[in-house]
Amino acid sequence: MRYSESKERTAELLRLALGHMGRHAAAFNPVTFTLWYEYVAGINPGLASSVDQLIKAESGIDDDAVVDLYKRHIAPADEQTMK
Repeated sequence: MRYSESKERTAELLRLALGHMGRHAAAFNPVTFTLWYEYVAGINPGLASSVDQLIKAESGIDDDAVVDLYKRHIAPADEQTMK
């Protein structure tokens, strides 16, 4: 299973993810939430590195960035999980 955190831990991750979502331009949707959930959970090092680079460059994270990050760092793992 890709996500194995407890209910209590996921409640904290939800709070943290929403905080990040509120600071960036991307819409509030499941794709954006998944990106920030994996980021704050620390379960996707490649994603975290890419997000940190965007934040450091002050590029901001808009809908286009979310889609790009999702395709590069989350969707491939989803495909592996579904096999």
